Amino acid sequence: MGLSREATNTAFEILTEINGGFGGYEVDYHDPDKLGIIMTNDMRSDGSVERAVLNVREITPEQVEIFEKRKEEVPNSSIYRTLEDQPDVTCIGWF
Repeated sequence: MGLSREATNTAFEILTEINGGFGGYEVDYHDPDKLGIIMTNDMRSDGSVERAVLNVREITPEQVEIFEKRKEEVPNSSIYRTLEDQPDVTCIGWF
């Protein structure tokens, strides 16, 4: 089940805060080499998405704290994992 429109907006807000500003977003795209761009898939006509994730290189304790404090604001399952082939990149977000 994807994010509702409200959950999508909240996820974008949180990921933008973690990113230190809005770096844009790309639909139907996930590339582990892309940093600072919110990646989504299946954007619907009401603005909701199936998932919203952000890749962060060398994530800071402050960024982790923002995510941990705010992740429950989005009622969907969250993801927080280090990429296997790039141990300095962390993927965070919701699906």
